[in-house]
Amino acid sequence: MVSRERMNGETASRLADELLSALAARLGEALEQARAHGRVLAQFGPDVMDAFDEYRSRLGKHAAPEAFRSALKERWGIDLTR
Repeated sequence: MVSRERMNGETASRLADELLSALAARLGEALEQARAHGRVLAQFGPDVMDAFDEYRSRLGKHAAPEAFRSALKERWGIDLTR
């Protein structure tokens, strides 16, 4: 049997991946250029925050940010844990 905590973590991870995939599709090549120059947050910080707000909206206002942070680090090399 899968624990509720593990299931919720998997749900959070899937949602974070879904939201960041949608953002990447919307931003297209401009996102890739920003990544190449290490400027994703400088150029698209508000867009990333909008995705995080949607993440919290869907999971509840007390949704833990770890899954979203992990997806950012995995997908775009953005480490917000420092």
